[in-house]
Amino acid sequence: MTLEGFAEAALKSSSADESEVVAIRQDESLTRFANNHIHQNVSERGWRVTVRAALGGRVGIAVSNDASVESAARLAVRAMENARLQPENPDFAGFAHP
Repeated sequence: MTLEGFAEAALKSSSADESEVVAIRQDESLTRFANNHIHQNVSERGWRVTVRAALGGRVGIAVSNDASVESAARLAVRAMENARLQPENPDFAGFAHP
């Protein structure tokens, strides 16, 4: 799945007043040398996805490393559940506009 697809799926699953999705793909590589020869070469691709949901003046956050469509929906719901547990913040001005 693409980062844009994940973000769209999470936003469609959210019924919060405001929602924000941050999706980051990380590519990491490591090469180890011994006696002037490569003896280990490792590469890994990972995801970090964060969904923030605002319900009035309450904000909840959910984070995962699973970038599937099912995970997007679960994260959106979890962020809203976390927001419901937070105390009302009268100074909350909302998320930044796109």
